[in-house]
Amino acid sequence: MINFDFIHTPIQPGLSVIEASAGTGKTFAISHLVPRLLLEGTIQSVSECLLVTFTNDAAGELAERVRRVLTQLAAPAGANEAKENPGVHAIRCQFPHESLQTTINKALLEVDRLNVCTIHSYCMQVLQTEGTLCGLPVIPELCTDVDEILNQLVRDYWEIHVASDLAMTSLKVSGGWHISDDIQFCHDALPYPEAEFIPAVPDIKHTIAQCEALFSTRDECDTLGLRSLFLEIPKRKKDTPSTQVFESHFRKLMQAKFSLCTGCSDCAQLHCTGKKLV
Repeated sequence: MINFDFIHTPIQPGLSVIEASAGTGKTFAISHLVPRLLLEGTIQSVSECLLVTFTNDAAGELAERVRRVLTQLAAPAGANEAKENPGVHAIRCQFPHESLQTTINKALLEVDRLNVCTIHSYCMQVLQTEGTLCGLPVIPELCTDVDEILNQLVRDYWEIHVASDLAMTSLKVSGGWHISDDIQFCHDALPYPEAEFIPAVPDIKHTIAQCEALFSTRDECDTLGLRSLFLEIPKRKKDTPSTQVFESHFRKLMQAKFSLCTGCSDCAQLHCTGKKLV
């Protein structure tokens, strides 16, 4: 590793990596590298130079610093330039005066074509200029907040896989499963796309198939009655002094043999054969 000198350090074609921490003069070095690349002939115009940074404020500052250095190089050298502006003075001493003036004056005329932008705005430029080759719209819309899109995706998924399926709907009601819980989970999990679930989460189609197999032995009337019974269990829990009594309700429920409701038009009751549910 060598210390980087924006005037003398050779810059080879291809990838070069400069490591620098905060406050070490990155903006200063880049603003002086642009005129150096122009004067060396590495680039013929400022329009061939792309400067990418993180924020809009940083991009604005970098563009202003480059313009300032070019303006200072185009002006005559001051008596105290070596002391007050050593970067500009070093560039002026490195290149002949005639070629420097011609190149820098041309760069100032084209300085508005210098592309200084953020990562997001650069990606937007690429989509606008080259996106049609991939079938994208000429003016793509930049989404800065995915909350609305994510909410709609979850709602659409529920409409297709939950609301339209009797078994899934029954499980939703009996288990207190709410769409708001799924939306919140998706928002929490979105920043971690590579995360793995332990234990592994089965595919939704496999889960639905299991539910359908579970309910296939009962008709619709029994299913609705079972759902009504599930809804009564939390109420009984409040009235019981211990969890043992509540668990006994579940054991009796799982062991019960259900038959078709014959005396209730709205399926509000469920008849049990051979067992008494309390």
